Amino acid sequence: MDAPLLPLVMAMSILLQLASAVVALLLIAKSGFHRPWFFLAGAVSLMAIRRIVSFVPMLEEGHFPQSAMAPELIALVISALMLLGLLLFFPEFRLLIKKKNLELSARDTLIRESHHHVKNDLQRLQSLIRLQRNSPANRHDLPLLRDLETRIRAFSLLHEHLYRGGSETGISFSSYLGQLARAVAENYHDLPVGLTLELTDIPINRSDLIHCGLIVNEALTNSFKHAFAGTQNPQITVTNRRIANRMVLTVSDNGVGLAPEAVDGECDSFGLSLVRGICSSPGWQLSIRSSGGTEIELSFPQSAD
Repeated sequence: MDAPLLPLVMAMSILLQLASAVVALLLIAKSGFHRPWFFLAGAVSLMAIRRIVSFVPMLEEGHFPQSAMAPELIALVISALMLLGLLLFFPEFRLLIKKKNLELSARDTLIRESHHHVKNDLQRLQSLIRLQRNSPANRHDLPLLRDLETRIRAFSLLHEHLYRGGSETGISFSSYLGQLARAVAENYHDLPVGLTLELTDIPINRSDLIHCGLIVNEALTNSFKHAFAGTQNPQITVTNRRIANRMVLTVSDNGVGLAPEAVDGECDSFGLSLVRGICSSPGWQLSIRSSGGTEIELSFPQSAD
C-alpha cells in the first residue's frame, strides 16, 4: 500500500536539512569559528544526500510504501528541530557579542582612567619638582632637580601618547621622541642651541620606545649641560633609520666632545651609566664617538609586538 504524502514529507525533510547546512555555514561568519560549523554543515549535507539517495528510486518506481511513512515523519520533525536550533544560535550570538562589547568598553574605560590618573600623578610630581627648582633655598640642587624633571617628563609623555592612542603599538615614534626632545630643549631655553629632528615613524613596542626616550633624554641633557662651552653655533641632531630589521637611533652634537675615559666607559656619569645599562639588553648595541663633537648611536632589533 502506497503513502501519497510520503514524497512531500521526504522532500520537505531534504529541504530542511539543506537549509540547516546553509545556516551552519552562515554561522561561521557570525561566530568566527570555522571548523565546528563546517563539519556540522558537512554532516547535515550528507544526511540530505542519504535521503535523496532513498528518495530518487521511489520516484523512479512510483512506489511509496506506507511502512516508510512513520520513519520519514520522525525524520521531518528532527530536520525541523535541527533547523530551528541552528537559527536560535543567531540571537544567542548577538547577546554574546553585545556582552563582549560591553566588557571591552568597560575595560577600555578602566585603562583610559588608569592612564589618566598616572598622567595626573606624574604632572603633579613634575610641578612639585618645579616648585623646588624655583625655591631660592634649593639653588644648589638646581641641576639635579632639572635632570630629575626631564626623566619624569619622558615617562609622562609616553603615558600621554598611550592615553590618546589607546594601544601600545599605535604610538607615533617621531611624535613621542620629537615632543620629548623639544621638552628637554625647553628645559634649557636659556642656552641658544639649535635642535634638528629627523625622525620617521617606525613601529616598535612600548618597552623599546621608553628605552629610546630615556636614552634620548640623557644624551640631550648631557649635550645641553656639558657640550657647548665656547662652541659657535651649537647644534644637536636626533635621527633614526631602519637598517634591515634593526632600528638605529643617533643623537649627535658639534660640541667639545667627551673625555676619553667617558667614551671608554671608565668614568661614566649617572646618565651615561643609564644609557650603557639599557643598551646591555640582548640584541642592543651602543656606539659612542667623540670627534668634532659627541655622537651616541644605538641599534636594536625592531619589534612591534
